[in-house]
Amino acid sequence: MDVELAGRLGGLGEAVKNLDDNLRAMRAAQERMEARAEKRAEDADESRRRLYAKVDDIQDKVAGLDKKVDVELHEVRDRLDDVERTAVSAKEAGDDYRRLVQQGKGALLVFGFGGTAFGAGAIYFFDGVIRWLKTKLGL
Repeated sequence: MDVELAGRLGGLGEAVKNLDDNLRAMRAAQERMEARAEKRAEDADESRRRLYAKVDDIQDKVAGLDKKVDVELHEVRDRLDDVERTAVSAKEAGDDYRRLVQQGKGALLVFGFGGTAFGAGAIYFFDGVIRWLKTKLGL
């Protein structure tokens, strides 16, 4: 019985050793999985940090662009106001020029009619003088 008991105990010892090896293998596998999970978590944290840094950088750039757009928009508005003032001034100058041209044409028309009337009157007068002279001189 001792031999049989020793054989059973040897088999039991072998089973316990196998269980111990299996437990150690499971612990090693679990530690590797925990290490991988920890590495993935660290990688995810690093990715989030990079993403947040990029988002912050983009926010800063957008804020800078907003300020630049505001400044340039004010400059454009100022230039537009200058253009509008210049356009109004040019329109007024054009209107003044047209008025002066119309007044000049009117004055030339009046002088033309006056000159024509004076010329016609002078011709009529001298024609009358010549007829009178012809009648007086008998020609």
